Amino acid sequence: MKTNQYDRVAVDVAKDSLCVFHEGGLRQVPNTRAGLARLVKQVKSLQRPWVYCEATAGYQRGLVDRLHEQSIHVSVINPGLLRNFARSE
Repeated sequence: MKTNQYDRVAVDVAKDSLCVFHEGGLRQVPNTRAGLARLVKQVKSLQRPWVYCEATAGYQRGLVDRLHEQSIHVSVINPGLLRNFARSE
């Protein structure tokens, strides 16, 4: 394993839920304090996590704040760029 590899976690953010994709698995958690706490705990269990999410009308703020509090890498991506990348693939 290369030392610069990360465990990438993609999160599709909605007002009421977070759809989480990691290593071929997909799960959904509520976009609530309890759901965020459960998600952050699972992400912290990874060796080198890096979370990617869309900028979604501010609904991602709770997730991003929690990840920053735990010093977990997070990238907030412009949804238009992400959509265009998905189309290109």
